[in-house]
Amino acid sequence: MGGSTNLDGNAQIMQNGATFGVMSNINLQNKLNSMEGDEKQYNRVFARIFEITAIIDEIKNVLEELKLKRLFVIMDDYSEIDQTALRMFCDLVVNTLNNNSDNFIKLKISAYPGRVELGELDRQKIDIRYLDYYQLYRYDKRSDMESSAIDYTRRIIDKRLGVYTGKTISDFFDTSKAPAEEYYKLIFQMTLNVVRHIGLILDYAKDVSLYQGKLITLNNLFDAAKRLYDERLRLFFKESQSALMTYTERIERFQLEHLMGLIISKAKEIKSSIRTNKYEAVIFDKDRTNPFSSHFHISTEYEDLLSSLELNFFISKYNEMSNKSGKKVSIYSLNFGLTLYENIRWGKPVGNDYRTYFIESPFNYNPVVNKFINETKKIQCSKCNNVFDSEELPMLQRYGMNCPNCMSSKSVKEVPIYNDFEEKINEVNQQSNLLEVEQYRFLSLAVLKGSEVTAQDMAQELDITVQKIGWLTKKLEEDYYFLIKDRTSSLVKYKITDLGKEAVS
Repeated sequence: MGGSTNLDGNAQIMQNGATFGVMSNINLQNKLNSMEGDEKQYNRVFARIFEITAIIDEIKNVLEELKLKRLFVIMDDYSEIDQTALRMFCDLVVNTLNNNSDNFIKLKISAYPGRVELGELDRQKIDIRYLDYYQLYRYDKRSDMESSAIDYTRRIIDKRLGVYTGKTISDFFDTSKAPAEEYYKLIFQMTLNVVRHIGLILDYAKDVSLYQGKLITLNNLFDAAKRLYDERLRLFFKESQSALMTYTERIERFQLEHLMGLIISKAKEIKSSIRTNKYEAVIFDKDRTNPFSSHFHISTEYEDLLSSLELNFFISKYNEMSNKSGKKVSIYSLNFGLTLYENIRWGKPVGNDYRTYFIESPFNYNPVVNKFINETKKIQCSKCNNVFDSEELPMLQRYGMNCPNCMSSKSVKEVPIYNDFEEKINEVNQQSNLLEVEQYRFLSLAVLKGSEVTAQDMAQELDITVQKIGWLTKKLEEDYYFLIKDRTSSLVKYKITDLGKEAVS
């Protein structure tokens, strides 16, 4: 996926290089150029001081003595660090390891789509493996994509049950009420095979079902998917109202929340229009009482605008098809738990007659995206001040943002409009004791887990080290009295105080 994404409080909305920010494009570019020069100078100084090439040679010599032919360096969560640090790390460490190891060191890097920083590495020599649903199965026959993905769901569940419990799915799921295949299919639809989400949904279902001595049912999974959305995914938007962020970061999250609201409203409008026969197409006749409206399509040029919502699992790219005009469009699905939360039916009718369901005209969300663009920015020439309609943006981008009115080169800019969010920003800034994003996230999840947790629990929940948990809790305890440490047992427990609970309520 192209464009910019959001991660750990650094949400960005970009479209082919144009950022929604508070600085003008010219000032921003000057600043970026200056930063890039500083980074390169810092990297040269750092490389001279630490002699990274010499360190690599030493590693090679040691491993050759051990008769090892290859050293595999695995970098997980590569894109978790901020973009500036990521770029410097890539130039200084990754490129150096790759270029000076004579193919002795093999790098395996895990990163989020849209957050892949490769510096000067030759992309033609890099083997990229996508793990998201659409990219992973896009070369399968369209009719086979979902079945291949569901087979993966089955294998990952069966394998883990076999290895860790020595049991089968029927020992945990009530297969007397629904066949195992239906459970696999539902879990795939709820997670699109995001493994972390599979684990969370099964954990939530276990809380409700197995603790009561019962087997997991389909209804347990529905409740779990809804809980995953409500407790985990929505936290991303809650942070924008309760955690420390820069002005630009907070604005960008508010914008994303607004865009998500427009998408949900449109899905509900479609549902209502099908039920009331406003949309009379025969394809909707089968399910008029409870119609499907969870998927939509947009022009491929608008994908970058949705990349941040996709990265945070509110939506997922589901497929690509040609619309009825023969133009390629991208099909997206809403998060399954979100649809349960908003009372939107997920999926489409079964059968070959409904293969074009998602590209029916009501599901064209280009007008929704254009509405968002018009409400959050204006497209204007910096030379002649001519303002363009949002629907002209893809054409302007294809021609390098040159102005067709005054013929100036690269003079068309995307100017942000923040008026609608100023009041919300002021309300947040008036709050006292705003927590850093990671502190707020820790506190929120700890309360959801019963307000008494261990460092190991929270390290796994937040996917960070136990040492970092120690740093976070130290500040929450000493600076805010939001938690207290219980050292009466072998494992230190963190107990959230009433003040802590109130801070995230």
